[in-house]
Order: sequence, then structure tokens, then C-alpha cells
Amino acid sequence: DPVRAPLIELQAGDCLYCGERLRGQADVDHFIPWARRPDNSLHNLVAAHPHCNNAKRDFLSAGRHVERWRRRNDDHAGELSDMGRSLHWDVGEGRVLGVVRGVYLGLPGDSRLWVRKREFVAMDRGRLVDALG
Repeated sequence: DPVRAPLIELQAGDCLYCGERLRGQADVDHFIPWARRPDNSLHNLVAAHPHCNNAKRDFLSAGRHVERWRRRNDDHAGELSDMGRSLHWDVGEGRVLGVVRGVYLGLPGDSRLWVRKREFVAMDRGRLVDALG
């Protein structure tokens, strides 16, 4: 709860996954699912619609979500650091990026990644490499 409102503000009131306005309730989701890597640091937490979060579950997100996540973290690194200091919350900047790189770039080439609802796409390794540097 302490990070929900600041994350929503950081994301300009939009769900990280569908890009639509977060009206009413918003969930705090683990970008790298908790089931894969327990990490509550700010760089791994995103604001999302409950229905997007519930559909994503413990799946890995498609390249466009990785791009949006990376852009959010890069564009707002200072704000995430400030948020971490004020809330006494782990920021996890370099660690989370390392985990995301390791998880995504270590996937088999035929992996399917979550887009929305029950839709999955084939992994685009080039897009992921570009997004994760």
C-alpha cells in the first residue's frame, strides 16, 4: 500500500501493461513475477489494472511491456530513488535490471510471452536485447 499511489503517479496514472488510465482500484504487480524471483524492490513493482495483473499472473511479459518498464525505470530513476529513501523501501535498480536481463535473455527461442488477457506472442529476442541493452 505505501508504494501504490507513488507508482501510479510515477506512471502518469496509466497501467503499465495496457497503457489505459488507472481509474479506481490499482494493483501493485511484480514485473518479474514473485514466483520466479521474490523481489519487492521499486524497480520490480508496477501499477496495473487488477484485470491486467490477474491475467498476467506469473507469466513473463511481452517485449512491448519490457520496453515500457525499462523506459519508466530509466526516465524516473531519480524519482524511484527518492521514493525509496522517503518510504525506506529497497530501490533495487541495478539488481532488478540484472535479473530481468538474465531471465529474458536466457529464455529458449520458442518461448511465448504474455501480451494481454489470454494472448501470448513468440519471444522477439532482438526486441528484448534492444530494450535491455
